[in-house]
Amino acid sequence: MTNTTDLSTDSPRRFSWPFIGRRVGLRAVGALAFWWLVLEVLDFFKVLPWIADYRLPGLSAFVGLVVLVTLGELCMFLRTQGVRLSGEIRKKDGQLAEHQAALETARQQDVTSALVSEMQQAFNNQRWKEVIRIGSALSRPLWITGRYSLRIQLGKLVESAASYDRNPSAQAAALIDDLGWTKAALGRFDEARSSIEHGLKLAGESGQHYLVSKGNRHLAGIATKLSRLEDAHAFLVRARAAALAVDDPRLKSELEASFCYSEAVQQRKQSLYPEALKNFEEAQRLFSVLGDQDRSVKCFGSMGDIYLLTQNIPAAKDSYRTGLVVARQVSRKDAELRCLRGLADTAFAEGIVTEAIPFLTEAAQIAGQIGDADLASELTQRAAKVGGAKG
Repeated sequence: MTNTTDLSTDSPRRFSWPFIGRRVGLRAVGALAFWWLVLEVLDFFKVLPWIADYRLPGLSAFVGLVVLVTLGELCMFLRTQGVRLSGEIRKKDGQLAEHQAALETARQQDVTSALVSEMQQAFNNQRWKEVIRIGSALSRPLWITGRYSLRIQLGKLVESAASYDRNPSAQAAALIDDLGWTKAALGRFDEARSSIEHGLKLAGESGQHYLVSKGNRHLAGIATKLSRLEDAHAFLVRARAAALAVDDPRLKSELEASFCYSEAVQQRKQSLYPEALKNFEEAQRLFSVLGDQDRSVKCFGSMGDIYLLTQNIPAAKDSYRTGLVVARQVSRKDAELRCLRGLADTAFAEGIVTEAIPFLTEAAQIAGQIGDADLASELTQRAAKVGGAKG
């Protein structure tokens, strides 16, 4: 008899009923022709009386037998394939369940704890270079996405590892950015100044002019936040002087764009709005030329603030809206927060206070995410007050 596995094929059509029907028909015709040929050959060489006597009835019976056997093979084939398919489906269902369980575990996992645990383990094993490599790579993304507390935690490990590894450049970078500027963003100005000043000392001793420039610019930013504008100006002058010694053209351009932004912030504090707007626009242009969307996006919120202060509400709304869209695209939380607050303020300026509620609510959530509990509480209270007045 013929092999039942002949019906099987790796083709996707193997479970198509028209395909199976054609295969069964061909097998039946082939089997009939083969065995009939055998009988004819036997009859040719040796006459078989029973063939001559029972040709028509015999043919009918023979055809029926072949069809019956072929149908039996088909049933066996379908049963075999059904069992195999059922096994495959169960296997795939199991794999799917495993994948879903893994995804759920990943979703529920505390990413912060996982990162800190990995870095802490490398630190405990004195793998200083590994700590520096991982921490330095994560520094910027953590800042952009508003993971300030985590950035400080990892920054402490990087700063310590760099000290053990005698890597003053990495240590200075962690002190100036991860520990210094991040703490400043959270309003911890005394701690921020202490970290940045220590970083500046190390950067100066190791000839890291870019970090010296950046550290002084951060000190200028802290002084501006505290309304110490003379100190802010002096720090910015030092930052510009250090930038003159930076050889890398891209870093030099980045610093120049940052100077425009810092100067604009100081001018806004002094109510020099036209000058501030001009510098914000120039900073945005320079960052865009560099392809630095992460930094250019923060300019939209700042420009919106100037428009709002000068009562140009339509321009303010456009700037905030553009900034909000781009900030969400690049996951820059501080820029997103500023634009949401700005849109709430424009709603108040237009006298449509109820429109401010969703902006204030979302801004409060982001403030909580980045670790600014005081601001989150303030924004929540404002939203509740507006909602209460509406009711």
